[in-house]
Amino acid sequence: MTINNLQLDDHKLLYHLNVLHDWHQGKEIYPLTISIGPTRACNYRCVFCAYDYLEHKPIYLDLDRIVKLSKDTAKRGTKSFFFSGDGEPLMNKELPDCIVQVYKNNIDTALNTNGVLLNKEVSEKILPVMSWIRVSVNAGESELYGKLHGTNSSMYHKVLNNLNDAVDIKKNKELKCTIGVQSLLLEENIGSLINLAKELKRLGVDYFALKPFLQHPSINYTEKLDYNSESVNFMLREIENISSEKFRVVIRRESLKKIALRNYERCLSFPFIADIDSKGDFYPCGPHIGNPMFCYGNIYDNDFDEIWQSEKRKRLEYYMQTSFDCSKCMPNCRNDAVNRFLWHIKQEPAHVNFI
Repeated sequence: MTINNLQLDDHKLLYHLNVLHDWHQGKEIYPLTISIGPTRACNYRCVFCAYDYLEHKPIYLDLDRIVKLSKDTAKRGTKSFFFSGDGEPLMNKELPDCIVQVYKNNIDTALNTNGVLLNKEVSEKILPVMSWIRVSVNAGESELYGKLHGTNSSMYHKVLNNLNDAVDIKKNKELKCTIGVQSLLLEENIGSLINLAKELKRLGVDYFALKPFLQHPSINYTEKLDYNSESVNFMLREIENISSEKFRVVIRRESLKKIALRNYERCLSFPFIADIDSKGDFYPCGPHIGNPMFCYGNIYDNDFDEIWQSEKRKRLEYYMQTSFDCSKCMPNCRNDAVNRFLWHIKQEPAHVNFI
């Protein structure tokens, strides 16, 4: 992997043509990637948290179940587990060992974290077996960081130190894990992000991604930054210019364009992607976590094949693909790019043999 072939703003379904073909033929397929929430607990209280409505209760997933799940899903063609979810993943102390075991079962692994608990010991254990790690840092100075993340301002420096240690471990062991940082573009923080970009470049992380805030219908925080304004785009260009051969600033411009525009009518991505929350419940996507209408099984009650082949899941998939009004969903969700692509395939034009 080089930093120039990162693809953060689109989908990669074209690299799984066999599964795409089976879907197009109406065959049963299984999720290529599963997002997992190891815990609902969180050591931060970010003002913009999409899962704030779940109240961050101290719920911890039994990660032995996830190790078993990795064995079961690998047999069905699942390629990756993304540890993120409805809390801070590393609050579940069993996660590092779980990640190693999942990797041994031929599942690629990735982690989204606020970075506070990503100490040397954790990095030493998980970096050798991870495809990538993404750390959420939403300010370029300590006081603002503390305010936006709902924590002590000293945590800003702790996270940067942890990133520095992770980069050193990666370099010293010649590891392939991509280490990135992501920030939301907010009215409160945009003026500090150029300083953050410079600091991350100095530390040696692989990339710094900037994306828009996406409004979840169940939270109160709103964002008023005009992403189309000349002043905002000037600042983004200034930040982007900090890129070098070894450090890339990624402005997720497609995400900025697609905030208000959804050019598909149904959610077709259901069978390609799955989410499991800290209670072990299966959902079609993260924004619907906690809504019982969209829960189609639980790993404490049934094994994966039973859940995936259940009538409840099949009914929900049919509903999502035929009747569900996705215009009311959170804009530009993680499934959005896949949905756009699949919708385009389904809208077959006339005379397809004249390519």
